Amino acid sequence: MPLRKYASVLYLTEAGSSGFRYLLNTLMLTRFIYQNDDYNLSREIIISKLCAAASNIISLPNELIIRIAWLGESVHGNTAVEHRFKNRISINSILSLAEIPIVLIHELIHVNQIHTGLLSVSRHGIYTWNNTQYRIPESLSMEQYLQLPWEADVVEKQQKVLTDSLAYAMKKG
Repeated sequence: MPLRKYASVLYLTEAGSSGFRYLLNTLMLTRFIYQNDDYNLSREIIISKLCAAASNIISLPNELIIRIAWLGESVHGNTAVEHRFKNRISINSILSLAEIPIVLIHELIHVNQIHTGLLSVSRHGIYTWNNTQYRIPESLSMEQYLQLPWEADVVEKQQKVLTDSLAYAMKKG
């Protein structure tokens, strides 16, 4: 496995592993999966540094999988709650570098909710938030969606977590 060092982040790449890259820092492993051949080093550095910084602000797992993919015009990101996709965040490939931080922090807070046991989902699609079960209807308006307790929790926390994470990243260089 060839190694390259860049900006105090260790990059591991596997020969013949199209679509997979690994960024290893001292705090966590961030693995990138691409839906298309949409590799962007600047995007990977921003995401990996922000994940590392956020892990000093909120509790996160030691490994994250970041999927870069087309998610449609209106979806910026999502976090997989199914156990088989544990610790996976999808980021819309159309987002600009400036748009990524707030979307990533939003999704990292969801990972934190799952990682700490506040949020889970059963195989039957029943969500459990803070020991209370919720059955989510197929179609929700955006207003109804944002009122779900785990979304309200993210909205309440995301600006502070973003600000604190960026401040931490700036101190670390």
